[in-house]
Amino acid sequence: YIDHAKIYFEKLLQRLPSSHSDLPFIYNYIAAVHYEKYQWDLALENYQRAYAIRQKQVPLNYNHSIASLHNIGNIYCEKEEFDKAFEYYSRALTIDKENSCIDSLSKAGIQEALGNLFRKKRDLNIALDWLIPAYHMYTRLLPAPHPHIARC
Repeated sequence: YIDHAKIYFEKLLQRLPSSHSDLPFIYNYIAAVHYEKYQWDLALENYQRAYAIRQKQVPLNYNHSIASLHNIGNIYCEKEEFDKAFEYYSRALTIDKENSCIDSLSKAGIQEALGNLFRKKRDLNIALDWLIPAYHMYTRLLPAPHPHIARC
């Protein structure tokens, strides 16, 4: 079914005008298809397209930009390009902190991603420094039991 989804979204791209507000979502979905198929470079290309379009949209939706940066970071983490992953996660976290003073699922997700990045690097103490706050934020924001809580 995942290939059918890709075909559907590619047809949408052909039919919609180049200025359509849904284009970043479509590129994001195409990227997600490639991600599920472990096609990191194609996923990265489409996540970057989605992010570039989102940066030009007015008004700028910070949540969508944060999600794009998080997704790009995930790809670099999968490719074991940890410095690039850290850069994108950090940018996402900075934007989140600048635009929200409260705990959020996106902030917890970025902290979890940073923890997993350091876990993959085998730097377990720093991984815990990120995963423990993510865990506590998830427990405040989500009902127990929830899979996000268990992942931390």
